[in-house]
Amino acid sequence: MPPKKGKKAKKAELERKAREEEELRRKEEEERLEAERLVKQREEEKRALERRIEARNDEVDRFVCHVEEMSARMAARTALLKSLRKKQHEVAEWQGHVGCNEAEWPDVDTANLNTYATEIDENLSFKAGDVTKCINTIDRVLAELEYNLLEKKQEEQGSEKLIEFSFQLQRVLLKKIDAITAQMLKESRNTNTERGTLAFDNGATKYGVVLCLSTQNSEGHGEDTCLDLSSIGIRLDISGQLCRNDYAVRICRFPFEACPRLRYVCGDLTMGGVFHVEMVRMPSPEMALADGWTLCNDAYANSEQSNERSVGTPTFLAPIKCSVRLPSNIIVDSPSSLLAATWNGDEERWSSKDSSGLEYDVESRTVSFQLSAPGMVGILQSRQIDLDYKSWSLGPIKANGEPVVKFKLVTPRFQVVLHISGSNCTLVAPDIPELSKLKGISQSPAQLLAKLSRSGLHLLPMDSDAAKMERTMKMHNIEERACGDVSILSTAFSIESSRFNSLLGRGQICYEIRESDTFTGGCDPSPMATALVEIDSESASARNAPGAKEVPAHCGNIRCSIVKGAEEGPESIPDTKFNTAAKDGTESSLFMSQCVPSLSSSEAMERVWSSSPLISETVKQVLELTRPFTFC
Repeated sequence: MPPKKGKKAKKAELERKAREEEELRRKEEEERLEAERLVKQREEEKRALERRIEARNDEVDRFVCHVEEMSARMAARTALLKSLRKKQHEVAEWQGHVGCNEAEWPDVDTANLNTYATEIDENLSFKAGDVTKCINTIDRVLAELEYNLLEKKQEEQGSEKLIEFSFQLQRVLLKKIDAITAQMLKESRNTNTERGTLAFDNGATKYGVVLCLSTQNSEGHGEDTCLDLSSIGIRLDISGQLCRNDYAVRICRFPFEACPRLRYVCGDLTMGGVFHVEMVRMPSPEMALADGWTLCNDAYANSEQSNERSVGTPTFLAPIKCSVRLPSNIIVDSPSSLLAATWNGDEERWSSKDSSGLEYDVESRTVSFQLSAPGMVGILQSRQIDLDYKSWSLGPIKANGEPVVKFKLVTPRFQVVLHISGSNCTLVAPDIPELSKLKGISQSPAQLLAKLSRSGLHLLPMDSDAAKMERTMKMHNIEERACGDVSILSTAFSIESSRFNSLLGRGQICYEIRESDTFTGGCDPSPMATALVEIDSESASARNAPGAKEVPAHCGNIRCSIVKGAEEGPESIPDTKFNTAAKDGTESSLFMSQCVPSLSSSEAMERVWSSSPLISETVKQVLELTRPFTFC
């Protein structure tokens, strides 16, 4: 029995060793195969990297060639643009001479604007009607300054100059108004005038000044007193205010902003200008003394010297009810969108603490509210009410004569349509009564958009709006390049917004583009392709090719591509992913105009480069002012 057990153990030992040797050989073989696989993988990765570096080097060389080609082409367009603008200026200047038109300050230098304030401040001895002229002139000058600053893209940098000049003009205006007020009070101090008004205003524009004298009868305290100042569109219930013999009420309504930069930088928008409700100290009546002597207040002996308003103006004895009729060109969406507020000059902002109980009557276009303190009052509306763009599009349309580009911007309230031709644009929609006087009028983008803003349709967003709306603000150089590329292609291509644009980061912009079917009768339109604009150094092409050539600094760092986009599924499907891989058959460039020839006909590209640079520049201005790439 013992020998048999030894044989079994020996056999088991041999089998175990055989298994271990087999396992060892298997592991060695696996390690050898893994080592060979890794070597092969590294060789493949090395070859792939070499191919990517080679492709990147070719791409950079192609970029440099494109820059040289585009530099020559853009230099020629810039020279032509300069020549066309010079010709336009000469034509406008000649028409001005022929028509004996007053200067329109087309290229006013904001650095030397103080001269105008000096000129209108030379003589304070003027008639009441001069105030209306002064108001209209100031409004006109400030409007021209708005257009000038917007066209030169200096609305933030130049806002300080605009504010300073605006304040100079308004100070001069108030000095004139104070001089007339003093004269009126001086003339009325010896009269037993009951409640009434001495007014000077412009009934056509509904702006001006009204002075309401107090009663000389101290009795009647608490008597109802309604001032129906229809000449300037204001009605005040000032019960118990004018029974104080030592004060009068002065109401001024102006069409311009208290602080012009608010419309373009921050804060809510004033609707229909602003108005001032002020308590003005009454002069003491003259007293006849013996021997022909008269005792009077020296402060009012000379109206030209007594034009300073009283200090320490009190608050109202009780809140007064104000009713303000909005001009017919002001768009009001709903009463909930309006706010009555007073101007805080120290903090340079509007405050609603002194107003309450706002109501709006649609038929009479009248805003009513309670006001508890004198001051500058404005009817405000949120500046972001139309800035959450839903979509936008642009492209050429059929027109007789020079090319016309249609720009459509869909806001939460309206579909805004502009027709752009030459250096001007025309409002086509929305077709609402408030904008009837703006429709069909050819004017510059800055003029039209500024006037729309004054009417309550604000399409001039700023960086502060993006922060307040929690939107991803695109990098300014990316936004500028997208506006420039789209403006050049706008005369031959149809371009639309992409819902993926708002999902991309600050360094990427995308939109949809295809050759327009306007010139082919709408037959067989090509499908939309997705265009991507991004920072070149952060693109997959640059990241995946370390050690490759770098794009020269003078060429810029922004690349354009036609990408697959939403090819994996319709863009309307929410879970469709955005594919940034290049579309087959296309090449990236530093200019979108170098990317689209593979998707379009030679006629389309000929149409692009043969079109006037004036219309391209105007389209660019519209895009830069409305900023759809950040706000849509």
